Amino acid sequence: MEQPNNIEGFIAALDSYLPEGAGDRAEQYQPDSSDVFIATYPKSGTTWMQQIVHSLRSNGDMSFDDISTIVPYLEGGDQMVPDLYQPQVARPHAFKTHFHAERLPEGGRYIFTTRDPYDVAMSYHQYMEGWFFQQGSISMEEFALEYMFDDPHLEHYWHHLASWIKRREEENVLFMAYENNCKDFSGAVNRVARFIGVDDEASINTAIKNSSFEFMKQHAGKFDERTMQLVYGQQPDQATSGKIHQGKSGKGEAFGEAVKRAFDARWAEYIKPLGYDDYEALLASC
Repeated sequence: MEQPNNIEGFIAALDSYLPEGAGDRAEQYQPDSSDVFIATYPKSGTTWMQQIVHSLRSNGDMSFDDISTIVPYLEGGDQMVPDLYQPQVARPHAFKTHFHAERLPEGGRYIFTTRDPYDVAMSYHQYMEGWFFQQGSISMEEFALEYMFDDPHLEHYWHHLASWIKRREEENVLFMAYENNCKDFSGAVNRVARFIGVDDEASINTAIKNSSFEFMKQHAGKFDERTMQLVYGQQPDQATSGKIHQGKSGKGEAFGEAVKRAFDARWAEYIKPLGYDDYEALLASC
């Protein structure tokens, strides 16, 4: 099937890809108190955190073919996860999710990772280009303004972030920042370990090794979501579909003034009233 070449076609392609009723099923899930939900807006280090959590809980198990088959996508639908209650390969049970805080089932533990909105926009555009729309057909600016601003599937970035900021002081929420995780990777793994109840030093050291950029790049085939792509029949351009990239920040300079004004206005509307003047202020608090 020919890839779309405009925003409307892109959104329609996403609609056909997402399994019908999967969101409702996910909302109805009743967590165990030990369950761990890896919650992000897309392109904020989700796969990385899946690997950190799984490695910690399993003492470095790498026997899986695809990380999303053992740390499943809560909203992935019954073709990906026939039974959300089925036993997982290790405990605690863990799920990835892109739900905002108000939509996620209550009762588990939640690791939320935020990321600079400009970096999210660039990474998200790069991820979708060549998969859900033709190369070069939708600019980063158009994607940022017309999709991230009015995401019909997830709520927009700022609403999503605000929902988690409001819960960040709760005992069962670990609020993290992608940029800080990159700067102090071993410290981040140790924070996650404490949060999910892993105190074995050998397991923590193994998780640090197995979740490093170099290690995950060497095993990139385990982190490319090909199972979901095969199940739902949407194959990306193999030249552009990889997920393991060296985390870098400061990509906002790639966007024009229209995007910056729009992003600033959304920040002022949704996040500044919660006590953070800009992303740097939020980052400093994490």
